[in-house]
Amino acid sequence: MYKLRISAVLFFMAGVLSASPRLAIPEMGDDLRLPGIDSGMETFALEDIKSPALVLLVYDLYCPACQKSARNMKHMAEKIDDAFPTIPTLGVGSGDTPFEAKAFKDKFKLPFPCISDREKSVAEHYEVKKTPSVIVLIRSAEGKAFTEVYRHEGYLGREHVEQVFDALEE
Repeated sequence: MYKLRISAVLFFMAGVLSASPRLAIPEMGDDLRLPGIDSGMETFALEDIKSPALVLLVYDLYCPACQKSARNMKHMAEKIDDAFPTIPTLGVGSGDTPFEAKAFKDKFKLPFPCISDREKSVAEHYEVKKTPSVIVLIRSAEGKAFTEVYRHEGYLGREHVEQVFDALEE
């Protein structure tokens, strides 16, 4: 009986740890443009986004490489939006407060939602080692979960923008 209880606890913990983190909707502001996410919801998981793919940008307001990469982040999001209007880009301020996430978005005039992830749950879930990080997620064949098909960590240059675009075209 003891082994059964331990197994049940381990099974539950594995499910909890593998689940996508929940992010707060109110912190996203008025620019909510994520397919399938309703502003009436309190939280959402990335899997709740109803799109064939998702481009995730993990940044930190105080990261010099993130600030240097912001122009290329903007260029990448505009290029993706023009070519693939059903694929959203989402900025995640890792460790940032809602004010800091909005400050980053406003300072660099980013055309995509930027949300606060004070607990760094997204970075932990996707095992992000440094910022900025761009992760391209494609919806699985079953249409339920996202699968990572591209990742770049560190300064985001023009060549990385092209690599992201290429990953989405495939």
